[in-house]
Amino acid sequence: MPISLDKQLLFVRIPNEMDAYITEALELDDNRPHGIAYYLDKYPGSFTGTKKFCAVRNPWDRLAYFFKIVQNTPEYHDHGKLKDMTFEDFVKDLKDNRNNYENPCWHPQTAWVWSQYGPIVNHIFVEDPEYLETPQITGLADQFQAVMKMDLGIGDIDRDAALALREELYTPELVEIVTEIYKNDINAFNYVYDAGLEDSDLNILDSSEAEAELS
Repeated sequence: MPISLDKQLLFVRIPNEMDAYITEALELDDNRPHGIAYYLDKYPGSFTGTKKFCAVRNPWDRLAYFFKIVQNTPEYHDHGKLKDMTFEDFVKDLKDNRNNYENPCWHPQTAWVWSQYGPIVNHIFVEDPEYLETPQITGLADQFQAVMKMDLGIGDIDRDAALALREELYTPELVEIVTEIYKNDINAFNYVYDAGLEDSDLNILDSSEAEAELS
């Protein structure tokens, strides 16, 4: 949970594609990977005197992204398990044997930011808002600017790469299994599989303006 007392920010850092970029861009003071007890002890006012936020991603692309990362990175936990596994075998084994995996990137995102009383953060930013049940066009940096009035200074996820990875790895059966594994994330953050906006939708504002100029 990186923190900056000067900026009054506390970033509940869920393992995601953009979390390292967010931490670096904000130049947070304490980036050490400690749990909540560390921050409550060292910064006792941090949960009342800071803006607490996190960033989330849809679980299907998140799982595929980390599968490739862990499979190809020997120093990561679970690399030994994944190096010779197919994505299909991994997903089915994860469903039945979750406790046999060590890497925290497989944990549901709600496990990092949800308590019995609801989210422990003030703001939840979405790395891929086009995949929400009600799609949005606003990117991560724009969301941060609108809420925090700060320039995050990062780009957005490579949507084309994410879609290509989906096409490479997923079958309808695997979509359903991942949906079941991460149902809490899906319900909490309002994601649906393959809800991404079409290119024509992404350009709808530009198209409308062009039509207005022609009329």
